[in-house]
Amino acid sequence: MNRSFIATVLVTVVYLTGLQQPLYSQRLLPSIYDWQEINPAPDLSALKIVVIAGEDGVNIVKKKTAVQPVVEVRDKNNTPVSGVIVNFTTPDQGPSAVFSNGGHTFSAVTDTSGRVTVTGMQPTSTGKFQITVTASMQARVIATAIIGQTNFATASAAAAAGGTAASTGAAAGGLSTGLIVAIVAGVAAAAAAGAVLATHGGGTTTPTATIGVASGTATVGAPH
Repeated sequence: MNRSFIATVLVTVVYLTGLQQPLYSQRLLPSIYDWQEINPAPDLSALKIVVIAGEDGVNIVKKKTAVQPVVEVRDKNNTPVSGVIVNFTTPDQGPSAVFSNGGHTFSAVTDTSGRVTVTGMQPTSTGKFQITVTASMQARVIATAIIGQTNFATASAAAAAGGTAASTGAAAGGLSTGLIVAIVAGVAAAAAAGAVLATHGGGTTTPTATIGVASGTATVGAPH
């Protein structure tokens, strides 16, 4: 067979193959091109962490209850971003808290609403501490936030210190501001009532009051 003929055939095949390649790719993978146009990659430099719950939380050590943090990752347009890895870290020593895994670090991925909720966190030691929150994508940290909380030994200790929980409730494991105020007011009212009874009765018994905290309510017993 003529060598020139073979060369001509090979050149023609190579030419046709190269010509058809772009058309073949576009026909085979149109969904990928469309997806990239509809779902552009997020601008990692503009992401931020918004603390939804947990800031100024009041935790009770003896009851092993803590205000569970909730954060949301948003882009520059305040749109929630899913699929972001969020890490929560508490101090290794001093006032702190441990997560459900028994350690000082908890990791989760933001859901479709861009949120991560911590569950099972318990306080350790009394005092103020901070929870460091970081958001990561593509193996690099893109945003950080700090959540401040305070641990008290008992609910009465929190009430005596005037502790507040700006964004907490009994359901979250901590004490709400209203509940703490109710405890303080109840103690004062019970003591005043007891003083009146002691004055009229002529006795010398020092009045006392009992406090119960359950299911987000405070009850103050009669002086005895």
